[in-house]
Amino acid sequence: MTINKLHPIFIQGFLDSIIDDVQDKEVSQITVGLITSYKDCVATVVGLDNAMSGELVYVVSQDTQETQNETNDNTETFKDLATEISIGMVFNLQEDQVGILILEVSTKGVKEGDIVYGTDMLPSVKFSPNTFGKIINPLGDILDEEGNELENPKLAFVANLFESDDQAVPIEVKAPGVILRQPVNEALHTGVTIIDSLIPIGRGQRELIIGDKKTGKTSLALSFMIQQAKLLYRADRVFCIYVAVGQKQSSVKELVKRLKETNSLENSIVISATAAQSAALQYIAPYAGVALGEYFRDRGFHALVIFDDLTKHANAYRELSLNLRRPPGREAYPGDVFYLHSRLLERCAKLSDSIGGGSLTGIPIVETQAGDVSAYIPTNVISITDGQIVLSNELFANGVRPAVDLGLSVSRVGSAAQPPLLKYVVSTLKLELAQYRDIVGFTKLSTDLDPETKRLLHRGKVYEKMLIQRPTQTLNVAEQVILLYAAISGYFDEISVDDYSSEELYLLSYINYVRYQYLNGIEEDIDKEDYNIEVDFSLLLIIEKLMDETEEALEIYKAHEKRVLFLDSLLVGINRFLVNALDFRELYKSLL
Repeated sequence: MTINKLHPIFIQGFLDSIIDDVQDKEVSQITVGLITSYKDCVATVVGLDNAMSGELVYVVSQDTQETQNETNDNTETFKDLATEISIGMVFNLQEDQVGILILEVSTKGVKEGDIVYGTDMLPSVKFSPNTFGKIINPLGDILDEEGNELENPKLAFVANLFESDDQAVPIEVKAPGVILRQPVNEALHTGVTIIDSLIPIGRGQRELIIGDKKTGKTSLALSFMIQQAKLLYRADRVFCIYVAVGQKQSSVKELVKRLKETNSLENSIVISATAAQSAALQYIAPYAGVALGEYFRDRGFHALVIFDDLTKHANAYRELSLNLRRPPGREAYPGDVFYLHSRLLERCAKLSDSIGGGSLTGIPIVETQAGDVSAYIPTNVISITDGQIVLSNELFANGVRPAVDLGLSVSRVGSAAQPPLLKYVVSTLKLELAQYRDIVGFTKLSTDLDPETKRLLHRGKVYEKMLIQRPTQTLNVAEQVILLYAAISGYFDEISVDDYSSEELYLLSYINYVRYQYLNGIEEDIDKEDYNIEVDFSLLLIIEKLMDETEEALEIYKAHEKRVLFLDSLLVGINRFLVNALDFRELYKSLL
């Protein structure tokens, strides 16, 4: 038997033709796995050999897979079968199996034997300008389709600031490094006097709101959102993202209703992962919220994200971890529960001016049990954040709103982010409040008080009354400066505490409707760094004149009450007309 030898050139040409033929064809490699068990939105998968932690995966039911195999000639893709494909995320990597979270269940559901396909992509949240003013789920799907954006000038104004195309924003990204950041030195005006004056929050800061159930945590965060909506047409506007984790669906709808009633929903996005939804959606909801905030921040805008609340977020993470048989630690939480929140809140930052100067401010909310701030999750979040606002059960029961405990509350960024004029005015307020609380206990034992003690008690009560606000009664910084300066300078010393609320209302109404030029003047001086006696004296003259004119206005009011009430209602109507006209004017300018 003889073997014919082939020439090497012939062999090389033959192999080159095979290689060229292979290169002309598109070759794709898909990682595939099989579900072996499924329970409580957690699936165990064998296969998926090249899976990455946090990778997006598609789950195809057996029936859909068989149909696709029968119609192999068609060019159907995952997108063509969107309603029949479930969406998941790789959560647990083990030597012989993979644990995945099911984020969105298809119409055919998820069961053992379903096929899982890897995508080499990370989960993302969808964003478009139409998302503003809406409730969405953590994947970006709009849950309420009410309202017409074109009929709302504020929504149209906001929509013009962004690209019209839908964007896919990755949920998990690395936090910006130190070089890309700058110190927090710009104030976030919350509209709440006790916060802006004594516990200032800066843009890019992380400030915790902590307290027991039903102490006004969500109401305080609502005030922050309402105030940002008032500043929508300013160049340094702030967009708001409210993330509801584990809340009742009725509570979320009530919050949205209050935002609509105060015309504060147009610059806000509400992400809802209620208690009725899966623990997987509750787990990724805060990351979806901070991802949208980063989208605004990285484009030079300012954003505020509120996580309500991280206690329920930790509970959802604990549930998922126990279902995946991860070893439990303290209070049955997994060992990396600190990292759960640290990697979330570390993404809040004030960026350097060289890359746009945008900011993302984080307001996490944590619920305590019987005021115990030393529990596991509260201490974790306290150590991560830049300060905390502690709400007191006792103050709340006594009618103080917001029920802020000044002894336990702190802002570690401090007055570096506070407007200089406001910082100058309130420099002695905290000391006087501390003196008042020191002596108020002793006065209960004696009725024979000297004049100085009586003055301190009266002024302390006036301060407490002044710092009480309804959630929707937010004040601009100029209004806060006038009220605080008037109280600290003693202009309310001769007024009974019971009459303070009406006097404050008269003063605010007067300066807003009649002497609004004073407000404009103070707004111009808000950020001035250099102070001298002239600034103090000019502010003193403004307060004196306002108080004198307000007293005259009060006498006229008492003499012609019905007529003044009619004029007040007329002024309110005119003001609403002017606001709507301003909205139309801004929209008209933007369309030119």
